Amino acid sequence: MESFLLEAQNCLQVKGDKVESYHCYSLQEFTPPLGRYDVIWIQWVSVLLAFLSRCRDGLKENGITILKDNVAREGCIFHLSDSSVTRDMDVLQSLIRKSGLVVLGQEKQDGSPEQCIPVWMFALHSDGHSRPAVGVNGCIAQ
Repeated sequence: MESFLLEAQNCLQVKGDKVESYHCYSLQEFTPPLGRYDVIWIQWVSVLLAFLSRCRDGLKENGITILKDNVAREGCIFHLSDSSVTRDMDVLQSLIRKSGLVVLGQEKQDGSPEQCIPVWMFALHSDGHSRPAVGVNGCIAQ
């Protein structure tokens, strides 16, 4: 994973973009500082409701979270090879709502062969309501 961070730094440096910091953590270890970020980009980690909620807390007032994920056409798919789960749109949107985020926009990524699982991108923003307490296992505390 560190090689991906180095590549991102090289790419962004060439284009003159300014990124204050890069992080290489497991999702279980990373908790964004409260109200710190303008944008948090999440790719293929939507299975972690608690992580989405922590990212919501790490956003500035008008910040957004970008989520990019495989979305099953119907139902959920469990992949034995890596123990991952691909969820359908209804389940994914339910996770987003439970995390206290709302969808500002969504778009299907073009160019993938029809036999591949579709990839979707979502722009998410805090719903502005009180934030639910989320436990370590991703369950909402009532």
